[in-house]
Amino acid sequence: ALLTAPADDICVALSASLIDFDPTVRLCYWKDKPRAEYPLLPSIAPHGLTFEVGPASWGCIEPALYAQSLKLLGKALDYVHAHNQAVAGAGAWVQATVPVYKGIGVRKYPRYLDGDLAAMVHPDLQGNDFCALHVGDPIFQTHDLKTIGLGGEGDTGVVADEDKKTTFYPFFINEAAYYEVDVAFNLAVREEQAVKVAVSADEHSASKRQKSA
Repeated sequence: ALLTAPADDICVALSASLIDFDPTVRLCYWKDKPRAEYPLLPSIAPHGLTFEVGPASWGCIEPALYAQSLKLLGKALDYVHAHNQAVAGAGAWVQATVPVYKGIGVRKYPRYLDGDLAAMVHPDLQGNDFCALHVGDPIFQTHDLKTIGLGGEGDTGVVADEDKKTTFYPFFINEAAYYEVDVAFNLAVREEQAVKVAVSADEHSASKRQKSA
């Protein structure tokens, strides 16, 4: 997944380019607030983009994810070059739309009164980051194998009446790093974002030659 600030048009355009190259990539927005308030390294420069690689087991290198990340980083640098060419007038701009996942909150793990975990992520949800999720769909499984559905009895969050027909998208599901902050998964809604994407000088020239042929 890629994460950036909602108002960062350059990073949104870069993300659109990467999604066009690899449709498995997802773009998520950081919370909409002043850049100075983000406690993140990518917020130091004028434009910042986080590459979240995974899911992967803690302390392990997943070779397929490594190869994918390397290709995406190369394509990201290619896009920065295309952006600079377009700004200079050598390249071009095209309009595009990109699916964006906007975080709306997190789901904590169900717990007993003594604080111990009372349930785990449901098998139907495990490993299905960014799948469509509706009220009533399984999200947790108790130790005695009972199912807890989204918005149902035992759910640690509340779904407002006006959101009960909304399609949600969970991500960062059952991540080991988030156990200590009691996050079972993040919850998002999906929107389409219009964006102006740069085209490199070579691609622009090739497109013009194709049109004139």
